[in-house]
Amino acid sequence: MDGDIVRLESCTKCGGSIQGDASFCNHCGKRVKRAPSDGDPANLGEAAVEFAKGTAVEARNLGAEALRSDIGKKVAAGAALGAVAGAVLPLIGPAIGATLGAGYVAFKRLTK
Repeated sequence: MDGDIVRLESCTKCGGSIQGDASFCNHCGKRVKRAPSDGDPANLGEAAVEFAKGTAVEARNLGAEALRSDIGKKVAAGAALGAVAGAVLPLIGPAIGATLGAGYVAFKRLTK
């Protein structure tokens, strides 16, 4: 065995021992269902979905708070104007235009 970990479980049908990662009971042939481990892709997917939901809620709350302030409204307006300008200019695009517009307004506000 040389330090290998061997999992022993018992069959829910016959009570026989099931060793390692066997998919079927060696005694009665019943299919073995195992509880997912922490590293299981299904658990990772669920964790990613929960993380994304939490991030979306936090972004929505921060955005709502920012839009209540005067500077937040001005930065949002700059982003909207930048997005419109970026949509017209084919090399920039709306996403980069919005980022540049918001950055410009924020920079002008900070350097006052």
